[in-house]
Amino acid sequence: LQQQRRMDTLVGAPLCALLNVLVRVLDVLLRRDPSLKTPPRRILVIKLVGLGSIIHATHLLQALRERYPDSHLAFLCFRSTRALVERLPQVDEVLTLDDSTYGRLLITVLRWLAHVWRHPYQLVIDLEVHSKFSTILSTLTCARSRAGFYLITTRFRQGIYTHLVYENRLRHTQEAYRQLGRALGLTVKVGQPLPPRLTQQERDEANAFLESEGADGKKLLAIGGPDRPLIVLIRRQGCLF
Repeated sequence: LQQQRRMDTLVGAPLCALLNVLVRVLDVLLRRDPSLKTPPRRILVIKLVGLGSIIHATHLLQALRERYPDSHLAFLCFRSTRALVERLPQVDEVLTLDDSTYGRLLITVLRWLAHVWRHPYQLVIDLEVHSKFSTILSTLTCARSRAGFYLITTRFRQGIYTHLVYENRLRHTQEAYRQLGRALGLTVKVGQPLPPRLTQQERDEANAFLESEGADGKKLLAIGGPDRPLIVLIRRQGCLF
């Protein structure tokens, strides 16, 4: 992860600077209208990593689905989060990048770009906050409307994104998504995330596991680890150990 962050800075920073200039020039020359007066036929949401953030984005996805029921809604992520995104009922298509090696990442990015340019998107929403890589991907889609967040460290996105919202790190992630949705003319709810699709077999297996561990009916705390989640029992009501 540290190596990826270094590469994101060393390679991504100059590319973002170049794209910023190109986008500003092309937008003036082509006189493109970034507003959403015309409903987008194809929408792309980018969230490469972060299982929790993807779950919290379900209300934003639902708002997009309700506002544009006839639009094709795609989601771009890394291979590690694909299994979750595939279970979101709001998403029509899941596109995956393989970041296991830089070579595979380059190949999958080129394949993805070929797909995007054959089937262009009119609206791209980048839910990554710090990533220069996702900024580059959003820009290369050539979508007329591009939305995302910015911080003091990501002010390079000004001029690249047509709908830019400051992300308040002191507020809950869902509040940030609601603010971004408001900039796009959406009404995004805040509250319990919408559940992913689960088969009855998976529910039965989970219930059987909890019962075998003596945890059935008890309060649980799930802790996300680097390899697999750990289930920790909360043995006293309202107390965390």
